[in-house]
Amino acid sequence: MDPALLPYLSIRMSGVARHAWGPGDALLGLSADSPRLWLVTAGRLHARLHAAPGGDAPFAAEVTVGEALLLPENTYRDVRTPHGACWLSVGLTATLFGAVDLLAALGPPRVFRPPPPDVALISSLLERLCAEQGDAPPWRPGGVRELAGASTPDGMPRERTGDAAALLLRDAAGRAVFALLWRELGAGGAGLTPLMSGLPAWLSSLLSRVAREPSVALTELAAAAGVTDVQMRRAFRRHLGITPSDYLLRARLDAACRLLETTDQSVAAVAGRVGFESLSYFTRLFKRTYGHTPAQHRRPGA
Repeated sequence: MDPALLPYLSIRMSGVARHAWGPGDALLGLSADSPRLWLVTAGRLHARLHAAPGGDAPFAAEVTVGEALLLPENTYRDVRTPHGACWLSVGLTATLFGAVDLLAALGPPRVFRPPPPDVALISSLLERLCAEQGDAPPWRPGGVRELAGASTPDGMPRERTGDAAALLLRDAAGRAVFALLWRELGAGGAGLTPLMSGLPAWLSSLLSRVAREPSVALTELAAAAGVTDVQMRRAFRRHLGITPSDYLLRARLDAACRLLETTDQSVAAVAGRVGFESLSYFTRLFKRTYGHTPAQHRRPGA
């Protein structure tokens, strides 16, 4: 990845947990709303992926100590530990310019063996994040459980203002995991060729402004960049694969998520700050995009 693109890289962790399963433990029909990385620290686990609960398994793998498994979103998984296993799991999304899904370009699912120093670093960061959740004991199903599409009780604590250290820790862990995936799985620019060709200076400045000021209007952006609406649409299509209006909408929602997670501002205040004039429209759009309301986003598990 071109280092010049790093300021536009957004990494979000949606859940982290420690698992310590006994012999014969199994979870059937497991699902998650974001890609997940599993890092096995003891024993071995068996995973089978399905497009639907109980369907055929197009992917099956055995993951042993020191190996990692990258699992895509929107799939159902059967997980078994015939002889017991311990592992760390983390949900992760990584987007460029708030629109390009970089994990999709990495091509999950896949099993790989990271270098031991990387395993040690990421394990220590994830263990620390687990401790931030109140030193909860390692999670296990206790026998065989069928979830029928439900998720495990993983949860990423959403720190509020005044806890900058916790936010920095979470950011460091997310970036360390993504760096591991990017290097080990070798995206090689697949699907990102237009991005790697370089951005026009005016578009780079425009994206920087959206990041700072998501409430800005498209007409104001075009005027400040000195381009026509047609030129702006063409540039967005070429470099981002998305329309300017769709990009701005995603950027506003992403900014809203961060404000909900890191401030105590009301939902109405957050909506207005990122550029939504209608609170009801903001709430409907947020729920359609993330599967829960802005208030629920602020209160995990609500």
